[in-house]
Amino acid sequence: MVLEEVLERMAGPDRIRVMAGEKEVYAGFAGAFRYEAEYREHLKSEVERLGATLDITHRKHKEKGLLPPLHPEQTPDYRFSDLQTTLYFKITIKEEV
Repeated sequence: MVLEEVLERMAGPDRIRVMAGEKEVYAGFAGAFRYEAEYREHLKSEVERLGATLDITHRKHKEKGLLPPLHPEQTPDYRFSDLQTTLYFKITIKEEV
C-alpha cells in the first residue's frame, strides 16, 4: 500500500507523523499533507509500518523550560490536568534511495 492510499482512508483532522527511516518527513494534519507541494513526492512511497504514537506534553512547556515531548518513563512533577495529550498516526514509509 502506498501513502496516498492510507491518507485517503483518514479524516482531514487526523494527526499524522510521517517517517522515512529515523527522519521525520512531516508532522501535522492528514488533510494538509496532501495539499502541500513539498510533500507530494512522498505520496507514492510504500508504507512499511503504521501505528499510533501518543505525545504527552505540559501545556506551558516553553515557559517552564521543559522539553517536548515528555518521555513516558519519566515521572512528571505536576498534575495530570497540566498535561496535554495528542494522538498521532505514525506512518513509516520506505526510504527513497
